[in-house]
Amino acid sequence: MIDREDWQDPAKPVSGPGPKGERGAWVVHYPGGPGGVVGAQVAPFLRGIQAAYLRSRGYSIGYNFGIAQDGTEWEIRGDDYNNAANAGRKVAGNFNHVSQSIFVMVDEQDAATPAAVATINARIATHPDWEVFVHSDVDYTSCAGIGVTAQVKAGVIGHQPEPDPTPPPRRDIMLYIAVPTFPGKTNATEWLAVFESGDVRRAVNSDVEFASVTGVPFIDLDSQEHHKYLLQVFGI
Repeated sequence: MIDREDWQDPAKPVSGPGPKGERGAWVVHYPGGPGGVVGAQVAPFLRGIQAAYLRSRGYSIGYNFGIAQDGTEWEIRGDDYNNAANAGRKVAGNFNHVSQSIFVMVDEQDAATPAAVATINARIATHPDWEVFVHSDVDYTSCAGIGVTAQVKAGVIGHQPEPDPTPPPRRDIMLYIAVPTFPGKTNATEWLAVFESGDVRRAVNSDVEFASVTGVPFIDLDSQEHHKYLLQVFGI
């Protein structure tokens, strides 16, 4: 994450009161107009918004975190200043005090890019028990736009399922071939280590120790069965 001190104008720093309540929700926002900034464009974009807030509203830009379309994350109010982006006129009380806001810097009605989505979801995952809203859920507004709102409602943006921590066991087998199976081979006995991925490791019978060490089961096949099995399953 790019710290606030690395992009703000020292003459117009972001400020605000400390947290005023127990936070328990994310609220997703968008610029509501031109955006789509990436790389070196992001810092002046945020400085421009901050200057406009101070000039027209008398307080700092209200979002806690900003996500650019290149996937970079920018600290705005961060964790140390109270949110000031969604008063929550559709809900009871001041929703700023119980939420943090994520400002997704898309252009117009665009959706967030895959890179931006990954960063947004990583930020959301820092509080897996918090609810996820778009701004229009809590205030009378069209924010966070058509594209981003659709992503939140579809679950593309939001809490993602945990990956299965235990991958399925590999179904490796060892094929014992007691006939000449490869042209030009004089030794009639060979081993094939066949893996679930389809990879095959061929070895002569001096490599029997490999089979024992791996602990894979043995399958004895005669010539006809062997060729049929490998041709159908592994394309050998």
